[in-house]
Amino acid sequence: MENSIDLSGLRGLHLPLEPDFFPLAIGWWIALLCMLLLIIISISLGFYIWLNPMRQALRELKRIYQMHPKNNIAFSKEVSKLLKRVAILKFGREQVAQLSGPDWAAFLKKYGAKTMTFNQANLIAYSTYLPPSATEPISVKELNAVVQKWIKHIFKGK
Repeated sequence: MENSIDLSGLRGLHLPLEPDFFPLAIGWWIALLCMLLLIIISISLGFYIWLNPMRQALRELKRIYQMHPKNNIAFSKEVSKLLKRVAILKFGREQVAQLSGPDWAAFLKKYGAKTMTFNQANLIAYSTYLPPSATEPISVKELNAVVQKWIKHIFKGK
């Protein structure tokens, strides 16, 4: 049997159009919004942690320690400036800015949460008046540890 159907007049197949990428279904919009919110929250949380004053003060202390690992007088001078800035931030300029000498040492000792000894507070308070060649028996490592505790105590209020 022969095929006698004439197919020459037929047109080609017409495929349906591909679906557009946009507009997305509502589920995709919700997923994109959730991802965008997660990115914004994580970036803002990162900035909050990075710009936290306590962390900034501790980073500054670490930098000072790296600059003066052996010279406790130079370390104390820089630390005194740092602690003054921290105290002004927490207690206000009127209460802290005018403190120097014995008043500054008493302030450091009072708010040191029993971690700072009288000698350490005196070294920090009077270091601006000492010549760079002066020697003190307190090590830089010991001062660094005490100042770290002081900063944490001031910011956490414990």
